[in-house]
Amino acid sequence: MKNTAMRALNFAVKIKNNIRQLYAQNHRLLSYTAVTIISKEMEYSAIVVFVLTFLYFTWLT
Repeated sequence: MKNTAMRALNFAVKIKNNIRQLYAQNHRLLSYTAVTIISKEMEYSAIVVFVLTFLYFTWLT
């Protein structure tokens, strides 16, 4: 009886570790995707700001 309980406990711990590992990988992937999306948005906004300032200064002079 004790052997079966220990085996079940080990199995549960193994499953828990696998889930934790999967979550960690997915979390890393999600945060990486979010960072890439944000950086792309930042790039676009930086380009827009640059173009607007360029046009602004060309109109001023």
